[in-house]
Order: sequence, then C-alpha cells, then structure tokens
Amino acid sequence: MTTRRVENSVNGEFLEAEVVGVAKEENEAVILQLEDSAVPQDSHELEVHKVPFEDKTLIRRERIILPVTKSECGNCFTVEAEDLDMLLSEASLEELKSAFDSVLRIMWRRYAMGDPQKMTRGALEFRKQLIATYRLV
Repeated sequence: MTTRRVENSVNGEFLEAEVVGVAKEENEAVILQLEDSAVPQDSHELEVHKVPFEDKTLIRRERIILPVTKSECGNCFTVEAEDLDMLLSEASLEELKSAFDSVLRIMWRRYAMGDPQKMTRGALEFRKQLIATYRLV
C-alpha cells in the first residue's frame, strides 16, 4: 500500500491517503487518484468572494468560507449565510454555488439597486447590510 500526505484544497488540512492510481494529463501533470474514504464525506465548504453580475462583479469585502452540510442520504447539500439571511439546498456543490450566486444577484438588484423610498424599515436594514458586505466593481 502506497500512501501520500496530501493537502485538502478546501480547508488546507493535511491527511494521509492511499494512492489507488496515477494518471497523466495532457500537460503532463501527475495526478494522484485517492481513495474516496481519504476525504471526509461530510466536510464541504463554499467560498464566497466574487459573483459575476451583468458585466461587473460583486465582491465580498471580507472573503469567507461557509460550511456546507450534506444530508444523511447524501443527495442534498445545504449552506447558510446568516449575514444575508440565506439558506439554500441543492443536489450538488456546483448547483449550490450557482444558486448562491443567483440569489445574491437577485438580492443586489432588489435591495442595493432598488428605490429606498419604496422599502420597509426591514428592507432598508437589509440593504445597508448587503451594501456593507459587498461592493460592485
């Protein structure tokens, strides 16, 4: 059994993993194929920093990584962004990231770009929080 000490690209932690195969890509980089059990199955994260918005980008003022939970049956990923009062669930991590980006774009249009004269007190507070958290560049 051949093992390697590898870094988990999600959280930066190192783990010992058994090498089950080696593949070469077109650019000749060697890729170690590790046993699935080497990566914690319930440890997923969503990095929240840049979100495309029309021809610009919404950038979070402070980069954060949100923990993602996986349902017991394994077919649902959930993330909660408390500062944006957002709770999302999707079938895959890719869909979860896409949903997060879509909801953030909708919130930015409605609250940050919306008419403050037509907003409730709660909407104005949320608008303030959103603008304090993200900037459009």
